[in-house]
Amino acid sequence: MKTMLKFSIILLSIFLLILAGSHATGSGRIYYVATNGNNSNPGTIEKPWKTPGFGSRQLKPGDTLIILGGEYILSEYDDDIITPTSGEENAWIVIKGDAL
Repeated sequence: MKTMLKFSIILLSIFLLILAGSHATGSGRIYYVATNGNNSNPGTIEKPWKTPGFGSRQLKPGDTLIILGGEYILSEYDDDIITPTSGEENAWIVIKGDAL
């Protein structure tokens, strides 16, 4: 079950990256998720969020979420799913990985 969940989340992340492509304007704020983060943080590079699922639900149209490299342990199915709100025609929500 855990392997299937991990595989599903990876596939969803890849799909979102392909969908975002170069169409996003990136006119909003940039937020970060890192394995050493905390979901009570503001999501900045200095104080990133802990989980991609949490971070995805904080985004507004035009925002970008960068998931920094590392191994993310997913344990709460509903909480761990990457489910951003909808962007807008000229203000896409972008979620991408980065190996800083």
